[in-house]
Amino acid sequence: MALVLEYDFGTEEEFVKFRLQNPHAYNSHWYSQRETIGYWAALAIVGGVSAFMAGHYFVLAVFVVVFAIYAYRQGPTPKRYWSLVRKSFGENRKLRVRFEVLDEGLRQTVCDMQSFIPWSAIRGFVLFEGILFIQLASEGMTAVGRRNLVPTSGIDDLMRVLKEYSIEELPQPPVYADPASEASWIG
Repeated sequence: MALVLEYDFGTEEEFVKFRLQNPHAYNSHWYSQRETIGYWAALAIVGGVSAFMAGHYFVLAVFVVVFAIYAYRQGPTPKRYWSLVRKSFGENRKLRVRFEVLDEGLRQTVCDMQSFIPWSAIRGFVLFEGILFIQLASEGMTAVGRRNLVPTSGIDDLMRVLKEYSIEELPQPPVYADPASEASWIG
């Protein structure tokens, strides 16, 4: 079996891997911020009602504008949260990865370092945001990047081979869910 994939794996792919392994990350962030947001909302209500009852409409207007600006700039939005997570991965570095499918299993070479994964150590796979993730029995995960540099084979070919070896395709992770029910989507 001569299936070889060669691709670059960088921070963008690491970010996608983080999102796959932590599908509830944004919701957890939101729930951790709700107490602070609750205090600010209570403060805004008390201040607004006090200014209104005292007839200080200008103070009420200033108070509402200041709170609205704070809520807009500091509120935990998914876009802001994911941009902070993306920045935390640092500079965009790229590693050249060579992935070979052998009769005994999979061989992955990164920076002249080889790892071998026997077929019995593979629990499943999932295609998430264009990257193929392979779940290992050790609860680890390996990934096959989006842009293959070898034109004769691709992710579709690798998925076909995995199915031939009776390796199950895992379901897509939940996009948004209650973090209290944070059961691992990968068994």
